[in-house]
Amino acid sequence: MKSESYTHIVITLLLFVIAGNLLILDLKVFSQKTNSPLNNAISISPTSSPLSPIADNLSCPQSCLTLISQTAKTPTSAPSINTTIITTSSTEPTERELYIPLGSGATAKSDWDDLTTTDTLIDTSKYGTIKEAYFNVILKNPSKTGDAQARLYNVTDKHPVWNSEVRMDSLSEKQLASPKISLDTGSKLYRVQAKSGLSAQITIDNAKLRLITLE
Repeated sequence: MKSESYTHIVITLLLFVIAGNLLILDLKVFSQKTNSPLNNAISISPTSSPLSPIADNLSCPQSCLTLISQTAKTPTSAPSINTTIITTSSTEPTERELYIPLGSGATAKSDWDDLTTTDTLIDTSKYGTIKEAYFNVILKNPSKTGDAQARLYNVTDKHPVWNSEVRMDSLSEKQLASPKISLDTGSKLYRVQAKSGLSAQITIDNAKLRLITLE
């Protein structure tokens, strides 16, 4: 009986101790809640910003919004560039062939004889660019003896036209053409000269200049 009574007393004391501890714990928790800085916090109510009137004045009116909308819809066109195309036509010069008649004459001299009937004034400036020039003539020697010769002479400058001499041997007739010759620039008087090797009568017929010009 004594042991049961003792056990009962111990349990009762333990219960009192536990109850006391719980009470103390509740008091501490309640005390912390009442003294919390969150409960003492001062609530701050929002006030209107001093910039609000300025912001209201900066609001875009309807006309402004319309202009912005039209500008956004209008496509921006790229700047136009004026291009000028220059075309150049490259044409090759055209060759033209022409003849300048000099005339005819005759001689039986064995040295160069002036055939004044062939005198011709030639101005090279009238023919543009002379690419080539040739002395053409028909020589006639009815006796067929010896040779017959002819050439072109520059009376103005008093010298033969270089490379213009042509020759026929022991033939009655032949059409001859000189190698390419050069005419002096400007207006010059030209004449045909002829000679017969054995002093036989020879004839100069249809003497002429053949020109090839560029246009």
